[in-house]
Amino acid sequence: MKKDQKKNDFDYEQAMGEINKIIESLEKGDIPMGELTEKIEKATGLLKQCKAKIQQTDEDIQKMLDELGD
Repeated sequence: MKKDQKKNDFDYEQAMGEINKIIESLEKGDIPMGELTEKIEKATGLLKQCKAKIQQTDEDIQKMLDELGD
């Protein structure tokens, strides 16, 4: 799979839903100690992807706005 295609396959809303489920499970104490590190690593990875998506979207919007100003 190409890098660009992988970026387009990322679903921000789905990732945020997964992050929220992990947070809820943490708050309730539903995650067994043996899975705690794995879940936190997963949430951290998803947060990094969400941040990158937001930054890319911001850059795309700025580029469009700059083009309008020309």
